[in-house]
Amino acid sequence: MATGTSLPQPKRVLIDLDRLREPTSGLGHVALYFGERLAKRAAEIADMRFTFLLPPSFKGYFGNAVEYVTTQKRYKFFPSLHSNFDLWYCPHQDIVFPPRSGAKFIFTINDLNFLKEKSPARCRARLKRIQKFIDRAHAVTAISQTTAEDVQAHLKVGETPLIVLPCGLELKKFAAPAAPEFVSPRPFFLTVGVHKHTKNYRALVGLMERMPEYDLVMLGNFKTSAGHELQELLKKSSCRERVHFRGIVSDEEKYWSYLNCQAVLFPSISEGMGYPPLEAMQVRKPVFVFRESAVPETCGPHALYWSSQDAVVMAQETKQQLAWFQTHPQFAEEAYKHGMSFGWDPVVENYLALFRQALD
Repeated sequence: MATGTSLPQPKRVLIDLDRLREPTSGLGHVALYFGERLAKRAAEIADMRFTFLLPPSFKGYFGNAVEYVTTQKRYKFFPSLHSNFDLWYCPHQDIVFPPRSGAKFIFTINDLNFLKEKSPARCRARLKRIQKFIDRAHAVTAISQTTAEDVQAHLKVGETPLIVLPCGLELKKFAAPAAPEFVSPRPFFLTVGVHKHTKNYRALVGLMERMPEYDLVMLGNFKTSAGHELQELLKKSSCRERVHFRGIVSDEEKYWSYLNCQAVLFPSISEGMGYPPLEAMQVRKPVFVFRESAVPETCGPHALYWSSQDAVVMAQETKQQLAWFQTHPQFAEEAYKHGMSFGWDPVVENYLALFRQALD
């Protein structure tokens, strides 16, 4: 009688995509694109079977090559109710659905920006919670060397591997994007991102006062404490009629805005990585930044840097560097190549290798 050796069963891997509940946020985009790329690869992978943990509205969204379990409140308190997964991965540190006991666990720390935003008591509480997950993790990834250094400075990594793996980036493009309902009547600068104090949008008020030939279009959620403070500040400013809050917009309007702006302004002082500068590079637009946090690490020599937050200096350097950019097309091409190097496919391959290492 012929006998055969049965093939080993594939390992079960759960991918936490709960941040799809906020699909327009930065972490929402990470969940969406990581899920899309991993689902494409899943059908070709024999040694792992993937289950996506996500909001009920996204069940089935990524096709049939992956399985689904929907987010339910009981899983926050009773993770053992989940099936017997061998490995659990969460792409951010604010974990709502903790892994069950006994599963290998990997998670990503995107930044520790809250250390510059929250009270000491709240910072201690959040650090304590992140530390709890580090203590039980097989490995921790950080999206930049800057973030990894912050983790080592404020948390105890011990023997847990801390690996730097940048996020991917995908700016949705349209062959002929339609102009949005509102279009600035004059040349405009652009900002993209939720209004937080660390985004430092206040620094742009003095700049705009000194550049009256331009408008400023701001994309992203401004219904925050930082957004409210900026609006109050603008009420006393001579540029108040030239600053336009667009809020959360469609991918098509976002892409149209990138294509038609004069430059992207990114005055952030605390970033785990920073997407808008790379998005600007992907459409060959100049982007102005400060040498703060992970921004220089992300942008390298491909951004235009302000040397000071003094409004007079910012305005002078913006005018000078915009003129220089127009006469140096090769700079835009090199920046474009840099921006396009942040693809999701290599990111997913790196994580697949890390998953296999953990499961071995």
